[in-house]
Amino acid sequence: MKTGDAVSADRHMKNITQLTTDGDNGEAILQLDSRKLIFQSNREGYKCDKIWTMNIDGTEKKMVSPDHGANTCSFFFPEIKK
Repeated sequence: MKTGDAVSADRHMKNITQLTTDGDNGEAILQLDSRKLIFQSNREGYKCDKIWTMNIDGTEKKMVSPDHGANTCSFFFPEIKK
């Protein structure tokens, strides 16, 4: 790797904010209106993944999956206009 390669790779890593500190978290998906994230996590003592939502500033974390079993691969379904 040339010196310039490291600098150009870092251009995508600006303005980063850590939103979670509890558990293993992954597969975050941004809501279409960019106000919320949905992600899987084993936070709050759960031994397997549950599905959580939160505002993009990290506030209002809420478990939205059932309280039993592993839950993965979540997404936001687009609103259907009638």
